[in-house]
Amino acid sequence: MANGDLVKRAEEYARAQHEGQMYGERPYSYHLQQVAEIAEEYAHLLDSDEDRQTAIAAAWCHDVLEDCNITYNDFAEALNTKVADVVYRVTNEVGKNRKERAFRTYPKIWECELATYVKLCDRLANIRSSAADSNRLLKAYSKEHTVFKYALHSEKYAPIWDEIESVLNS
Repeated sequence: MANGDLVKRAEEYARAQHEGQMYGERPYSYHLQQVAEIAEEYAHLLDSDEDRQTAIAAAWCHDVLEDCNITYNDFAEALNTKVADVVYRVTNEVGKNRKERAFRTYPKIWECELATYVKLCDRLANIRSSAADSNRLLKAYSKEHTVFKYALHSEKYAPIWDEIESVLNS
């Protein structure tokens, strides 16, 4: 399968799996597309075309394991194990609140550079959307930003961090 086909298959797969789900007042595919567009926007920060395609595919599918009734093995079979590994790593672990889920999830993200990239793209999409919609989650993102940055900061992704902080501080 050509790399461009991977992204197209990931988009189709994610749209189908999230069918009927909502992101606020919009179809969930709105959020998935935002994350994928950010992954494309900053793709020049990644080391290879394979990494870029894997990251964009994972951006489309980043919530499939968390929000849909899909197993890791079924997902890996549908796309590939590299994309499935990235998506697994950004999938929240179980916890009684946001803080506990984050502390259980961040270690598996920072072990994988592409998972860190996809998580940053997801966070930026959420922050942009929250800021535009005056969403209450913007306060939550701002409150947890110090820990989020401590856990996942990488100079390699400085332009994404700069935009995240710019939106949070505006």
